[in-house]
Amino acid sequence: MYNLFRSLRFHFSRWITAEEIVSGIDPKDTPYVAFADFRGVKIWTGDKALRAGLTKKGYDITITTDDLYEFQKRSFLK
Repeated sequence: MYNLFRSLRFHFSRWITAEEIVSGIDPKDTPYVAFADFRGVKIWTGDKALRAGLTKKGYDITITTDDLYEFQKRSFLK
């Protein structure tokens, strides 16, 4: 039971952090930011407002389809 509570507290803290990060951008993006933080991955999105807002706040946690194409092209040319 202790592990369950510890795990929930851990995830709740990530959710709170994500809410703080997206404040002033779009609160509906909270789950995506929280999950990306939890998994240590970037958010694949075409949401320009989210991307610009996160970048302005110093978070480089988004990637676009164009970014993926460029990455694939560079990887293929090596």
